[in-house]
Amino acid sequence: MNIIPKPWIVPSVVDFMREYLKKIENPKVLEFGSGCSTAFFAQYTSTLVTVEHNPKWYEVVKEYIDKNNLKVDLRLVQNDYYLECESFPKDYFDFVLIDAQHRMNCLRYARDIVKPGGVLMLDDSKYWKNYDVEI
Repeated sequence: MNIIPKPWIVPSVVDFMREYLKKIENPKVLEFGSGCSTAFFAQYTSTLVTVEHNPKWYEVVKEYIDKNNLKVDLRLVQNDYYLECESFPKDYFDFVLIDAQHRMNCLRYARDIVKPGGVLMLDDSKYWKNYDVEI
């Protein structure tokens, strides 16, 4: 698969993300799940942390990052990757995108590291069960 800087997200949401990030000086972004969104976010921030659980996909994304000289903190974390949130201070990120497995745990752990007024986005939420639980 080719990685391009166009996330597999509804175009209007991609437009929202672009405009939101342009308004912030040096936005800090965290994403759970890497790929086209990684290439996209790298255009708008110099602080991008990406957590990936799949070793094979990690290598594909790493190759793209290296080939394009992108500044990305790409982390391979196969188990309990949502615990990566604990390595950041409260109210640290301007934007968090969750597009990975264990989405509810990602939501629970990420909510404290998003700045007030920041964005915590859950991609493909309509396809996942049990989102009616309290986080």
